[in-house]
Amino acid sequence: MRDNKILWDISPAEIEKKSFDIIESEIKDHPFSDKEWYVVRRIIHATANFEVARSIVFKNNPIDAIGTALKKKVIIFCDSRMIAAGISIDKLKKFNKGYTKASIVCKISSAQIKARA
Repeated sequence: MRDNKILWDISPAEIEKKSFDIIESEIKDHPFSDKEWYVVRRIIHATANFEVARSIVFKNNPIDAIGTALKKKVIIFCDSRMIAAGISIDKLKKFNKGYTKASIVCKISSAQIKARA
């Protein structure tokens, strides 16, 4: 039990906050800007791998480039249906209101891709 709550009675927001608190406590010093650290923390959170932070390098301002591209409503190509399903249209609409599910393309299951594989 934690603070008189059983572990499965913790909200998703509480779990996420605790996860990020753990990441922050484990990696105090890093070479990343605030924008980069936001991305790196998400990668650590998704993979549960603290070591991944040592192999990440940002060159040529990719985060700003992504923001610029999203404002132009670029098509987003994914190589996994799970990734495509996890992309939030509501968050994309913050960059460009024209985004829809059709803006996210995953052809991994298409007959052409299967034939080439």
